[in-house]
Amino acid sequence: METQIPDSVPLNQLLALSGAQKVALISALWDSMDEKDIPIPDWQLEELERRSDDVQDGAEPLLAWEDVKQRILGDHAQQRSP
Repeated sequence: METQIPDSVPLNQLLALSGAQKVALISALWDSMDEKDIPIPDWQLEELERRSDDVQDGAEPLLAWEDVKQRILGDHAQQRSP
C-alpha cells in the first residue's frame, strides 16, 4: 500500500532539509492527522484485542508505563556494562 507524494510537493527540497527540520516537519504532519486517517491493519486490531482480553482475564498483568520504562532502561544499562 504505497501512497504517492503529489508532484506539487518539492520532494528534493524536503530531502535537503536538515535533520532537525525533517523532525519538525514530521511532527507537524503527525499532529495534523486525525485518528481516522491512520490505517490500522486488521491483524493489528486483532492483536490489540487479544492483549486487552488477556489483561482483562488476568492472564497478563497491566504494567504502569513508568515500570515498563524502568525495566527497559535497566535492561539496557546491564547490556552496556562489561
